[in-house]
Amino acid sequence: MKIEDAGIAEYRVPWVAGDSRRTWTERRGLLLTLRDEDGRIGQGEASPLPGYSPDTLEDCRGALEAFAARRQPELDVPSSSMPPAAMFAWTTAVLDLRGQRSGRSLASLMGKPTPAIPLAALLTGGSRETMLASGRAAVARGVRTLKIKLGKDLATQLPWLRAIRQDLGDDVEIRLDANGSWSVAEARANLAALAELRPEFVEDPVPPALWPDLGPAPVPLAVDEALGTPYEQGALGARGVRVAVLKPSRLGDCSRLSQIGVDLVVGHMYEGPVAMAAAAEIALSLPRVRACGLDRHEALSAWDVAPPQIEPDRIVSVGPGLGLPPLRPPVLP
Repeated sequence: MKIEDAGIAEYRVPWVAGDSRRTWTERRGLLLTLRDEDGRIGQGEASPLPGYSPDTLEDCRGALEAFAARRQPELDVPSSSMPPAAMFAWTTAVLDLRGQRSGRSLASLMGKPTPAIPLAALLTGGSRETMLASGRAAVARGVRTLKIKLGKDLATQLPWLRAIRQDLGDDVEIRLDANGSWSVAEARANLAALAELRPEFVEDPVPPALWPDLGPAPVPLAVDEALGTPYEQGALGARGVRVAVLKPSRLGDCSRLSQIGVDLVVGHMYEGPVAMAAAAEIALSLPRVRACGLDRHEALSAWDVAPPQIEPDRIVSVGPGLGLPPLRPPVLP
């Protein structure tokens, strides 16, 4: 199997979102296509998220163009020196072609896949009422794990969180994400206040460098932004850490984290359908995976095709390859 041609096209879609530290108004990324000698098209996506990813769109474009220019006769996978999002894109496209050739899904190529994994849904809205409505809608379609992003001022949000817990009941898991916005002192106080909500975990209560200073916590903790940085081991070794949140586009290669001894959650970075489909297949191939944060998001509405792995309340493996037709990237006018 040989690569006859490689193409790189940029997409830009409107998207307004943010957390306690960042705001975005559009989503940009690169759609990579690899064509083999039989005319099959393998697709990958490089979509680093500004302010969160360690690489940039320009980094990825340069790396993919340079790697494609080598014109290797056989399909190969780049080394870890490539920017993570670019490595994720190329590896996805190669596996997509291999899956199409063999009639297998990506998950089955990467390991012994789990038949299905439950979805976790992110609650949206700027008031208690809208967040409650978002939670009820998710529960109505079968979702039993909900994620809520926390702000700097927890005192304002705490009554909302209590109302959501009371309204939705104890059979719904609640995950909380502070996006590394608290100091160590704030985190200690806030985690104590959140214990009454019985969260499944609280994600990133402090920035990556401060994890070793946090000490014991009254609730389970999850690590996200420290992964793939020099602070990774200090975060994973912190007391109370039970979960690692993997973002394949940001990490490039999740396989090294599959044996770290904590449970895994695979999430997205509001990418397009190619990266979302690949993340779902990766999740299904990994051990010890909890409900995944791969619910469909608003930025996907600009695309003609949605990731076929994502059902209303779960993700399932499809195939062959990614199970997607060749896509045309949307571009803002």
